[in-house]
Amino acid sequence: MKRRLIFSVFFLGLTHALLAQSYLGEANLQKVHHDGFYRIFLSPEITPFLDQDCSNARIVNQNDVEIPYILDEDVAYDARQYTPYEIVEKNQTPGCCTSLVVENTSRSMINNIHLVIRNAEVRKSASLLGSDDRTQWFALKDNFELENINAVDGSSAVRMVQFPLSRYAYYWLKINDSTSAPLNIESAGYYKTLHQAPSYTPLKKFKLVIKDSLKTKQSFWSVMLDTVHWVDRIIFHASGMPYFFRHASLYEKTHRRTNTGKTEFQLNYVKDFELKSGSHSVVDIPRSKGKEWIAIIRNEDNPPLVPDSIQVYQLNRYMVAYLKTEDSYKLKTGNDLQPPVYDLASFKNKIPQTADVIMPAAFRVHAVTDSAESDPPFFNSKLWIWAALIVIITVLAFMSVRMIRESNANSRQ
Repeated sequence: MKRRLIFSVFFLGLTHALLAQSYLGEANLQKVHHDGFYRIFLSPEITPFLDQDCSNARIVNQNDVEIPYILDEDVAYDARQYTPYEIVEKNQTPGCCTSLVVENTSRSMINNIHLVIRNAEVRKSASLLGSDDRTQWFALKDNFELENINAVDGSSAVRMVQFPLSRYAYYWLKINDSTSAPLNIESAGYYKTLHQAPSYTPLKKFKLVIKDSLKTKQSFWSVMLDTVHWVDRIIFHASGMPYFFRHASLYEKTHRRTNTGKTEFQLNYVKDFELKSGSHSVVDIPRSKGKEWIAIIRNEDNPPLVPDSIQVYQLNRYMVAYLKTEDSYKLKTGNDLQPPVYDLASFKNKIPQTADVIMPAAFRVHAVTDSAESDPPFFNSKLWIWAALIVIITVLAFMSVRMIRESNANSRQ
């Protein structure tokens, strides 16, 4: 009986250890100060342990309950921002008119003013004048209509008044109220388009290996990272003759193991680019994960260039999840996990873009595998896990049958 107990404990422990190997590492998430959505930054310390699509990442609370998340990343986009003008005068004369004077404080060239007006089913005629001193006024637009002031998605409508391009300091809007009550104008301003560039994090742990070939008239610049990373941008700074213009191509170097056990490498084409005197070359890479990239520069009959500096960047990516103040959370990365299916993916457009960013604590590694250059270790492979589980089930079944037989034999005595 004692021996059976020892075997049972051993195999149960082995089963637990095998199942625990499904996680490669974890990082604690900082406590949040209010319930809501947060963007969890995926730093270069964590991303080497993530699949290409982050399908092996999980967020769990203190009870190991999965927290749904969606993936997000910094991308370039254009946004329109409304900026109000300063209203320096606003008068409403009953039975006459509404007078509104706004100041163009920047003295910039403009050709429109946007009026934010409370909803009203009415039509008004108006005129617009411009001035630099609020004393002498000049005509800009006369006898135009303000109508259809009824926003279906709010209590206020925006109506744009267009006029010839001008740079007046003041604009005077006069609205005829002789036939109806005045409009409720909340503000007057303009929309400007803001370009938001994507954000990147530099990868600093890499080395550069340079080889010039006079025979092929080419230079080979190898960028070798410390481990496998997501790489989204490489910037090349080069120098040489006072004026140069070189065509180049970027390749990703990958490794594979042949049937004979040998390791071979191959170059996968990424894109072409140019190196020009007086400027740097920005090469954006379509979401790639690797360890080494090689730039091949075609020198023709020119002397080789010198790489002054090379910068490697990773696009900022996030896991967006709803977190609560009373809970604590961990970010875990797994091994051979199926992609999660969460309801949250259907509501991505409803999640605020301004969610606070939180930084995970130091990432603790449980097991390290480098699938880019080697096969998974035997004891981390699926075959070993399944084989061990089959052995466990077989032994436990044998022990159960033996215990039943011994129990039956004892009952006959």
